[in-house]
Amino acid sequence: MRLTSAAQTDIGLVRSENEDRFLCADDLQLYAVADGIGGLPGGAEAAQTAISSLIKSARQAESRALPFDLAQAVGDANEAVLELSARLAPDTGLGTTLCAALFRDGKVHIANVGDSRCYLFRDGRLALLTTDDT
Repeated sequence: MRLTSAAQTDIGLVRSENEDRFLCADDLQLYAVADGIGGLPGGAEAAQTAISSLIKSARQAESRALPFDLAQAVGDANEAVLELSARLAPDTGLGTTLCAALFRDGKVHIANVGDSRCYLFRDGRLALLTTDDT
């Protein structure tokens, strides 16, 4: 299956900083959205850290010709965000949502943390695939 993607974020009308980050890695068939938690310091940095960690895990697996474990990669991204939080905001913490999709062997594997949602668009209809984790 060949996939082509595009992504765009919008700051909206409420926030002064866009804390959304995305990943479109068509060559890996890996896609993700991270939304830094607003109202806390470091939301944008948390979102970027999660995305960077996810792509790093995928590229390392690819370079070693190993299968990519999405669940493990999301766990690694969580650890990276926790380390960032300890450095930047030890008193208040920081965080991000993460919703990722990996296409393999005709199937899609979904990982979801927080309230960023994943939908399936098929036959002109949207179907929610995830449950908010708040």
